[in-house]
Amino acid sequence: MFVSKGKDEAVVFAFSLNSRHWSALVPPLFLKGLLPDAEYIITEPIPNNIQQSTGTNKIVESLEPAYQLGHSSCIMTGQILMKAGLPIKFYTLDDSLMFTLHMIGHSPSKAAAASTHIV
Repeated sequence: MFVSKGKDEAVVFAFSLNSRHWSALVPPLFLKGLLPDAEYIITEPIPNNIQQSTGTNKIVESLEPAYQLGHSSCIMTGQILMKAGLPIKFYTLDDSLMFTLHMIGHSPSKAAAASTHIV
């Protein structure tokens, strides 16, 4: 993870390097270095093109992009990203993912009201 000096932008990478977690629930990615009371829009610029088939759990190529968070972007507070983390899933032994974060709002009074919503 790389965070800008102003903590207003970040990029997150995750790699499955022959992990036994592939196609299973992987522990969430707990991010660091963000402003807890800031809101960040999280995008996945390179979504996966494979997914698990419902019912059979086979890994199949998808016709639509398969986003880790279910959507191309969503908004979360720094507090949520650092305390709850980002849920991720690897589909192959050599899978990888990337998220970009851009701060869209910063209000110290919102620190107690951590939120998440889809864009």
